[in-house]
Amino acid sequence: MAEAQANVDLNGLRGRIVVSDRAAETIEGSYTLVAGNLRTPTLARLAPFITEYTAPRGVLVMSGIRTAECDTLRGAFEKRSFMVVWIEEEQEWSGLVMTKRS
Repeated sequence: MAEAQANVDLNGLRGRIVVSDRAAETIEGSYTLVAGNLRTPTLARLAPFITEYTAPRGVLVMSGIRTAECDTLRGAFEKRSFMVVWIEEEQEWSGLVMTKRS
């Protein structure tokens, strides 16, 4: 978490980006940008919570996804009104950016 906060500070985004170690189940509010660098089983389990606090037309950025698991994760969020806007694979890892339909 310290490294993530240092990157926020380095990029002059303190006050605009919140880095938190709170459990996803406890987060309230609506956010236009949500990011997670977690494995697929964790992201899939958290999908209902992530859907709740991602604002309509909000952006969801996910990384730390094994390429072989990417379609499963993509499907978990597509059925919750997200659509893919960017996907990238490097070796056995993938990143995925989705937006939430309004």
